[in-house]
Amino acid sequence: MKTKILTLLAASCFFFFNACSEESESLADKCKDNNGVSEGCVVGTWSLKGIYAKADNSVITNYSNAPGTLIIADDGKFEYTMSAAPQVDTDCGGQKVYGTWEIIDASLKFSIKTGDCVVGPITASPRVDELQMNLNGVFFQLGDVDDESTKANGTENLDRVE
Repeated sequence: MKTKILTLLAASCFFFFNACSEESESLADKCKDNNGVSEGCVVGTWSLKGIYAKADNSVITNYSNAPGTLIIADDGKFEYTMSAAPQVDTDCGGQKVYGTWEIIDASLKFSIKTGDCVVGPITASPRVDELQMNLNGVFFQLGDVDDESTKANGTENLDRVE
């Protein structure tokens, strides 16, 4: 009887420690397929520090002194806080925009529910990795862009905050 109890205890410990030692999928692994357009890769807090040229990633408009913030939640909702940088000459600086998001194939769609500062819905075909999200276009700060060349050739690159 004592041997059976010890054998059962040993087997239980083996299964318990094996289950706990399994590694969870890393952020890099979650971002490796579909240009990173997966829930595990896009959910988080992102900082928009500027609008960049698509061709060479040079800075067109710098928001780093008051970046915009995009929070993508795992419940399908998002919140964007507009950049309040000095060059933002609209009444939108610091305003919040709320809505829902979804993944459709390799695209990320943001449906605007509240907020007047962003025209939606936004459908972007981003490239996402564990550190950055390149939206391949100007969307959230579009109201601050007067230059047609920037609208056509610029992109919002966001850095992962958490």
